[in-house]
Amino acid sequence: MITRCVLAIRGSQLNLFSFLTITVADNRREHRPEELQSLVSSRRWPGKYWAIFMDACSRLFEDYAMKILCFSDLHRDILAAKNLVELSTEADVVIGAGDFATRRQGLSDTMDVLAAIKKPSVLVPGNGESVEELQQSVCKADWSTAHVLHGSGCSLVGIDFWGCGGGIPVTPFGDWSYDFPEIQARQMLAGCQQGAVLVVHSPPIDTVDHDSSGQIRGSQAIRDAVQEKQPRLVVCGHIHSDWGKQMKLGDSCIVNAGPRGVIIEIDAPAC
Repeated sequence: MITRCVLAIRGSQLNLFSFLTITVADNRREHRPEELQSLVSSRRWPGKYWAIFMDACSRLFEDYAMKILCFSDLHRDILAAKNLVELSTEADVVIGAGDFATRRQGLSDTMDVLAAIKKPSVLVPGNGESVEELQQSVCKADWSTAHVLHGSGCSLVGIDFWGCGGGIPVTPFGDWSYDFPEIQARQMLAGCQQGAVLVVHSPPIDTVDHDSSGQIRGSQAIRDAVQEKQPRLVVCGHIHSDWGKQMKLGDSCIVNAGPRGVIIEIDAPAC
């Protein structure tokens, strides 16, 4: 990984210096290795220092994992939102798996707080707000690092993300609930890339979707998509009684995040 990165930028002294600074900053090291400090200070890269540089970079990236802060179901909880803003400083990416509002009311209560998150963020609507309402609220709050996904995807820090929000299957809650039948969900999930991070509001059926009575309330379409696409991580919410629970479905880690937030580590992408 490091060799390919270095060879790609070896021709430019300035780009190499920028790459070194960024990689060290991204790893949040308090002190650069002594050898790198010397090279950064001098900005000279004699050939004999390349071995030192390569060794230092290898140690810098040893066992490096990307940290993703996952949460769901804030339901207008301002204190929980403030806590997530603080937690986000420890993460590389933030994921919000829906239900920022309650019954289509008070979306700005949490959006105005969460907009302070500076890390790249992926959001999907829950059944408590529509995708249009979420997009408008993100724009109004000027949350510039947030990406709202619903039957769509994006790529952040070298990783593909796909989102599909709303209640799936249709809930019994009535007209206010932003819901979709399984057949429509299959269409919205079809574009998910193999091995991506999948962000959904509703859990895959028979995973982290057991309600307080023990019944399973998840989506068959989402489960089928997970088994077909094998996302490296699936972040969901919706079923409050299973908040904080994690399990594996094949090679995919499934997390019912909940409002307290949980940091999940995944392998960083290769260069």
